[in-house]
Amino acid sequence: CISPDGRWIGGANYDKDGAWRPVIWKDGKVYKVLGTTTGTVQTISNDGTKAAGWAYNSEYGERRFTVIWDVEKNEVKYISDDVSPFNEGIRFTSDGKYLLHKSIIDGQFRGHLYNTETGENTPLPYYGGDDTPWDISYQGVDDNLNVYGLEVSSSQTSSYGTVTNNGKVQLLTDYLASRGFNLSDTGLSIVKISNVTAVTSDGMTMAVSCMDNDFSSYVSVRMAIHASLSLLLLHRQQVSWQPNLHGRPL
Repeated sequence: CISPDGRWIGGANYDKDGAWRPVIWKDGKVYKVLGTTTGTVQTISNDGTKAAGWAYNSEYGERRFTVIWDVEKNEVKYISDDVSPFNEGIRFTSDGKYLLHKSIIDGQFRGHLYNTETGENTPLPYYGGDDTPWDISYQGVDDNLNVYGLEVSSSQTSSYGTVTNNGKVQLLTDYLASRGFNLSDTGLSIVKISNVTAVTSDGMTMAVSCMDNDFSSYVSVRMAIHASLSLLLLHRQQVSWQPNLHGRPL
């Protein structure tokens, strides 16, 4: 991961004993190895003071928790209630106040926004309400606390991008339409917008994954939301479609 200003890089590296250790780089040089257990950094705040990802807890052996590191003090805080191979910290807001993460909290594995100042975890709703989706992933959060996700229905027959804010979730297509975006205005043979793959901190520029009209390939499109709240297609790249292990487009 890279901080919004490009100065900080988070990830992991093998130490001399072959252990996978969380690492922070600053201006291209190793700045600090975090903690004493296996783990990796998946997001870092813009000022480089906070990092998050997952790490093992020495009391539980090789089991994965969602964690936040205080980079300067090199202290770790475990924010998931229980272990899961899928626990992860996903993205900080640029000021580091909120962390988007997927973790087991109160016995449920789902997305949350964690307030780093108060320690409060806010669970994210599903588009289907109480109908738990078969799978859900999150691609990012902006500084307006819009959370961008991708849900697969419980019946595994459909998938759809979502945008969640203040406890309410809507389809990505509806969100874009409310901001003046119309597929027919693009001049491209796009028939479906799948999900956001990346978004800037201000939420004004995003990359989205789309389905072409032959339904055999995806296109990656970068869009900028101007002051008029209209969307402009800036870049189109054809990529091959291939199923992943769950039979869904990557």
